[in-house]
Amino acid sequence: MDRGGASPVLIPRALALLAAAGLATQAFAHPLPLGDGRVSDAPRRGYVVTCQGFMSGAPGAHRTGEWIANGMWDPAGKPVVEGEVDWPNAAISISREGDSRIVRANNLPRHPTGVFPIRPGSRAFDYDRNPNRIGEQRIPAAGGDLQRLRRRRARRAGL
Repeated sequence: MDRGGASPVLIPRALALLAAAGLATQAFAHPLPLGDGRVSDAPRRGYVVTCQGFMSGAPGAHRTGEWIANGMWDPAGKPVVEGEVDWPNAAISISREGDSRIVRANNLPRHPTGVFPIRPGSRAFDYDRNPNRIGEQRIPAAGGDLQRLRRRRARRAGL
């Protein structure tokens, strides 16, 4: 196969450099279709619940950008929150205690994030003025009764 004189080693290195520069994602991103119109302002099977109904007046994105047009979403045009913060103390555990599923988490993400609150003057701030910080919170949560979950799954499977 003719690679136009490029060494097989140089191609992966070039892609790695593009990725490191944040250019690979944008170079390969393309517009994607948005939704099927199945949006609801209350929980409903097969629908997505929109935040607009219950978060009216809340801080956050206050307008749509040019990356959403004609029923399409273009990820290459969407601004991202600047910076990269790692959360090495992120923790989550899921266990069973009797018939309950217990989720314990500290509410920190297990992936890098941008810097929050969003910095005024940044491109992302032009659309989303999220004033919140990401911080550790202890959130114990008991899941539903496992027997009830098993019965529901069995009904769905027709058993």
